[in-house]
Amino acid sequence: MARPRSSQAALLVTLAVLLVTGCGGQPTVTPAGSAGLEVPYDDSAAPGAKPSAGPSAAPSGASPPPVIPLPSSTFAPPKPVKPGKGGSTPKPGVPVPVADGGLVLPALGDYSYAMTGTSSLGKPPAVMKLQVAKAGGEEEQIWTLDARRDDGSGIIEELTLVRRDDGVYLSAYRLDASTGIAAVVLEFAPPAPVLLEPDAAKVGQPWSFDLESTDGCSTAHTEGTLVSEAKPGSGSASLRHVRFTQNLKTIGPPTCPAVTAKRVQDTYHGAGVALPTRIDSDLNGTLGAVPVKANTQATLTSPTPKAMARKPDTD
Repeated sequence: MARPRSSQAALLVTLAVLLVTGCGGQPTVTPAGSAGLEVPYDDSAAPGAKPSAGPSAAPSGASPPPVIPLPSSTFAPPKPVKPGKGGSTPKPGVPVPVADGGLVLPALGDYSYAMTGTSSLGKPPAVMKLQVAKAGGEEEQIWTLDARRDDGSGIIEELTLVRRDDGVYLSAYRLDASTGIAAVVLEFAPPAPVLLEPDAAKVGQPWSFDLESTDGCSTAHTEGTLVSEAKPGSGSASLRHVRFTQNLKTIGPPTCPAVTAKRVQDTYHGAGVALPTRIDSDLNGTLGAVPVKANTQATLTSPTPKAMARKPDTD
């Protein structure tokens, strides 16, 4: 049976699309000079092996291998994550192809957002950079959002997103934040990808997921709601409006830094495109006894990506 065609949609990048800029996982507070803001990620996983063009011929005189039926449970959809559809690996400038009108991951490359607003971490930079790079598997990308100032302080977020049958999933998240005096590192690696934004979300019907920090100190609960679906035409009515509400709390022993935060993030996307056009974020929380507040708006200014700089060959 053909899968129903989902509504036109577009995803969250979330300026963490998902988690919070100052909330989301277990933070560790260290001197700024001891915690760099470069965000390494494990890109050692090679893309899945491609199937061969056809079956290999058996040696002359050899008996063909027996056909072993798979157990019926093999065909049951795994929970909670459905298997993704196979597809070709996109080249820079080419969006990930998606069948049946689902959310389309953007073309690889560099994008820019104009930023305005206020933050207790310091004045936000005028420009936020988004780099969309290929991850280890097919239909999988790493989004790196860089909202640092010229002095290196600010926020940088990294999300690993993967396309599945019913939407876009988050499989890893990392955030580095620095005030210039101290640095906070938050990291999540869920055992299975969580549904970040479904293709066929319905207006007013929420979805949610919970994450625990890699060191077991904190949890983050995220609830998404489709506020309005994209409609034909231009202007705000032509954008899909999704609201994410995230709550972070410390659950670990006294050795874990005390962190609480709530973030409400409104994202707007063109129909069928995962790349957000605008991201409004309102964050309130505490890090230890220090209050943290931020209210920002990021607006896409370069919808066509620039090619990523190629590292020079060393041989």
